[in-house]
Amino acid sequence: MAGTARGPIAFAQYAALRAAALAVRAGDEATALGLAGDVGRLIGQLPRNQRRTVTHLAQAFPERSLADLEALGRDSFAHLARLVAVDTLSMTHRIRPEAWEDRINTEDVPEGLDARLREDGPSILITGHCGVWEVLSHWLAMIDLPVHALARPIDNQYIDRWLRREREASGTQIIVKWGSGDRMQELLQEGARLGFVADQNAGGKGMFVPFFGRLASTYKSIGFLARRFNAPVVAGIALRDSDTQLKYRIRISDVIEPSDWSDAPDPDFYLAARIQRALEKMILMAPDQHMWVHQRWKSRPRFEREDRPFPERLLNKLRELPWMDEDGVQQIVAARGAPPAPAGMPGLD
Repeated sequence: MAGTARGPIAFAQYAALRAAALAVRAGDEATALGLAGDVGRLIGQLPRNQRRTVTHLAQAFPERSLADLEALGRDSFAHLARLVAVDTLSMTHRIRPEAWEDRINTEDVPEGLDARLREDGPSILITGHCGVWEVLSHWLAMIDLPVHALARPIDNQYIDRWLRREREASGTQIIVKWGSGDRMQELLQEGARLGFVADQNAGGKGMFVPFFGRLASTYKSIGFLARRFNAPVVAGIALRDSDTQLKYRIRISDVIEPSDWSDAPDPDFYLAARIQRALEKMILMAPDQHMWVHQRWKSRPRFEREDRPFPERLLNKLRELPWMDEDGVQQIVAARGAPPAPAGMPGLD
């Protein structure tokens, strides 16, 4: 469903955003990035934001001090504010097809990946809420590898339409998330490239796989589509490469070929787990560029909700993952529930 909010208030919000976009595009990008970063750090220090962010960071980096985690949390909010207020609003204006190499560094992209994505047949490209994810689809479109990107519509109808036009200006095609199952299968059948932001919490009915040492709910659809259409899954990130300029670096954390899951005891579990592992690798490239405020571990598996023992069947699936050792398995078994706030973190009234 497209954005539904409209009327005077919604239009005023849209007008304000368009004015902000004009100001950002006309102004000095270093100033805009600096101001957005300062505002983001202030937002990150709000008690609820700080507690949630630091709690999630402590799950991923238990060895770090509380002060380090708080500083990393503020930096992640600075990055998010820059992404929303500067990157998204000026990306298509400043990164042009004829000179994208001045803004986007691709030295780390594996040799041969471009040719692999140009082969006949479908492919699936994933990223997470890390780095500047909008840049990935923009860059792919500029090098004649456009993707059909799954996206949740923005509630404000005017903003939703405008941002969709901006995103599609270079060739990216947006697929509205709701009710898109049949359309995605049609596109893969036609040999298209589908793009997903793949780190959302999938709720209580999702598939629970490891993510930074704790079970996290993930959608089954990406693995299902990859298997059904024999499509490789490429996991990549566009890292911010400067705090004063719109410059980025493309990196690939994993390429999952059909041959990788063909012999897995449970291919669906293997794919879901390896995709989350690929997302972990992306995040570790630049932890300050991940959206840690997202409640990735909020939903819990049924056996935890019902206070039952860890299922033997799930334990065996974890042990069958080629990259998991027994210490990692036992860490996941012990980590029940959502992550607790780290020691010394003040509570909320």
